[in-house]
Amino acid sequence: MPPPSLVFIGFSAAAYGQVHTARVSLDYMVRSHLTLAALATSAVPNLDVTQVREHTYHGEGDYLSAVLSVANGEEVIIRIPTSQTAETQQSADLLGLAALTSGARQSLPFRITEALGQTRAKNTRSIVYTYLPGYKVRENQITDDSTLVPSIAVTTAAIHRLPSKLVLDAGLPVQSSADVHEEISRLLARAEATRLVPTSVLNRWKNVMKDRQLWQFSTTVINGTLSAESLLLNEESEISAVLGWSGLRVSDPALDFCWLTSAPAHTLAAVINRYAQLRDLANPADLLRRIEFYTELEVAKWLLHGKDIHDQEIIDDAVAMFATLVDRITGDHSLDPDTHSMSVTEVQDLLGRVPANVSMRVEPDAEGILDDGELEARAEVEDDFAEEKNNATPQSPAGEHETVPVERLT
Repeated sequence: MPPPSLVFIGFSAAAYGQVHTARVSLDYMVRSHLTLAALATSAVPNLDVTQVREHTYHGEGDYLSAVLSVANGEEVIIRIPTSQTAETQQSADLLGLAALTSGARQSLPFRITEALGQTRAKNTRSIVYTYLPGYKVRENQITDDSTLVPSIAVTTAAIHRLPSKLVLDAGLPVQSSADVHEEISRLLARAEATRLVPTSVLNRWKNVMKDRQLWQFSTTVINGTLSAESLLLNEESEISAVLGWSGLRVSDPALDFCWLTSAPAHTLAAVINRYAQLRDLANPADLLRRIEFYTELEVAKWLLHGKDIHDQEIIDDAVAMFATLVDRITGDHSLDPDTHSMSVTEVQDLLGRVPANVSMRVEPDAEGILDDGELEARAEVEDDFAEEKNNATPQSPAGEHETVPVERLT
């Protein structure tokens, strides 16, 4: 099972016609740097490798990787997934990279890797990419007075300005605000059907869902999997490259900021304030509220993940986390427990044990677990948005849509 995340629509290998393979064992994987170099020359014709070095990479635990120096002075990186989860993510990442045309890449203030070729490696595949140098973000660097605040805002705003047509043309998911709202309604209905979510928590979440203003936002192109691990910095501690595009889609821009709830309390607000200026947002507070709301929903996703895989330990853990959430809500008796919203710091502290990447996607047959009363409860919060959803049409801003060459990746 993929590790849990704040992603509404996950990419599955089956959904995009990829071949499912069994979990790849390291016992069957090539380990030698020379073998990795040989695989790279097989994946990319005329690649003249002169040197190989070990490399730690984003998601390194699920990949074997090495950096290769080539005769023209440039460097490439080869990555081989070592699990089914990593292979599925790699397939989705290739789709995202292919969707980012040369025109789109030139409009961004940071670099994106390019997939150069692929070849088989036992029962999986190795992919060769252009290598992007840079420094990983350290946790203590993300403070409200650091150069990273404007850089994160500029980087995220640039992604959100990309034309939706890129995503449409690539056949990747496109959601309106009504679609986002409906999907969360389905998530909450599933969580409520477990009978394990405290009433005070459900009431507050339902009140958030009924706030019409909060859900009157414009969806944008989003990266969908942004995290500190996604970012590479230059010598000036500014973002120079963004890694990982497996979650590329059109959806709520708030989702690209959820990773920042692990930063100091004022940092997220500082980033949102700068982002709001760049995007000319009238109500940045609404964006911040949705970020906090999505973070709280991690507990519901963790509960449902436990239910889906029949793991009582996970279920018990989620129930304990709900108890902690209720204690924090009701701890301040001057606040209405049905409407009080926790601070970013409180939410992050509460969710410190929740793994990332549990999909919020609700499969169609999930409705079968709901009785009539629960279906009516979900319909109550969806009715006001039905007309908006029916009238919503994706925007397709003008832009260059030249296809990135990926012939060798088919």
